[in-house]
Amino acid sequence: MIASFADFFVGQAILSSKHYSTTLTQPGVLRAVLLSAAIVAVFGLLAYGTGAIIRHTAGAITSILGVIFLLPLLAQALPSSWFQAIQRWLPGGGALSPIASSAPPHSHYLFSAWGEFAVFCGYAAVLLAIGAWLFIRRDA
Repeated sequence: MIASFADFFVGQAILSSKHYSTTLTQPGVLRAVLLSAAIVAVFGLLAYGTGAIIRHTAGAITSILGVIFLLPLLAQALPSSWFQAIQRWLPGGGALSPIASSAPPHSHYLFSAWGEFAVFCGYAAVLLAIGAWLFIRRDA
């Protein structure tokens, strides 16, 4: 959270010389700063849950990056109507852009920033629950 606010203020100091300044009170700016900080924590929990399931560092890193970055790209190969129907439920890709942006989602098929964050948290919760269950069953 501290780094997110520090990044915002450093960015504003740099951009103010070009006359592109904004404040935390403008619509969507505080939300973008808060959610960009929270998404890092949730991404860590998502990776932790994946690591507990796979129990292999390289495999967990590869699988989580594949799900976050590759799965949305592969979904774009689907017919347009299918992609629009599932885009909001994918954990990465264009679904993460409303979280770190002060503007509304560019696609009207996506949830709001808080909705996309809730979907991302849902993925983390499911992976953490599966990881905890597997940890108790096979490691205890």
